[in-house]
Order: sequence, then C-alpha cells, then structure tokens
Amino acid sequence: MKLPTPLYESLPYFYIGVCAVLLSLFNNSNPALLSALALYIFGSIIWIKRSNYRRRDRREQRLLLARISRGAFDSYTPQWLYEEQPFIYLAAGIACITLLGNPLALISGSLLLLASITVLRARFINRHTFNTASSEV
Repeated sequence: MKLPTPLYESLPYFYIGVCAVLLSLFNNSNPALLSALALYIFGSIIWIKRSNYRRRDRREQRLLLARISRGAFDSYTPQWLYEEQPFIYLAAGIACITLLGNPLALISGSLLLLASITVLRARFINRHTFNTASSEV
C-alpha cells in the first residue's frame, strides 16, 4: 500500500506531534507515557532512515567507517548514537521542562532544545552543501 506523498513525508512529524499531545494531555498516565515514547522513537527512526537514504555522501560515509574499523581514529561515536543525538537532546529537553517544573529545569530544558535545533540545522546545512557540490561536479 502506497501512501500519498504529503502524508508519507509528514509521517515522522505526525508521530512526534502525537507524542507531544499525549505528553501534554496525559502527563501522569503510564500507558500514555509509554505510547508517547514509542511514537517518539518510531518518528525519529523514520526521520533518520529517510535522511540517510537521501544522502549523496554515502560513499564517503562507508570510507569513513572502513577507516574507523581499521583503527585510523582514536575516538569514535557509534553511528546510531551520532544519528540519534539531536533526538536525544530534544527528548531530554522536553522531559526537563514538562516533568521537573522548576526554573532550573526550564533553563536546562531550553538549552537542550536549542542544542537539538543547532545540531539538526548544522547537519541539514552540511548535507545540503555536500549534495549541491556533488551535483555540480
């Protein structure tokens, strides 16, 4: 079954949006919290899979992973952690703001949300620049 393009493209955002609604309406309900967490994870995984599939720098990514496996780098962040990093920041920021409810939590949560937006923006710019440069060659 093929979904219409606008629905297909908005699916990860829909999952994360429903997650936010569940958190705001049913904050103290354990089933709602588990459902919200599952929707958030599904939305982030779909977003990452689509982003990776559309990347044009996959060859360079494979070369980098090969160099890492040979021990050419001293420090290495696993690929799954690297890709999930902005979503972890986003979830932690929302959790700080909604669950703790004090001024320090509001500041910390806001900084985590800002870090998430900054990382996503930097990745978008970097990948867009690479895709533009590779299509010109």
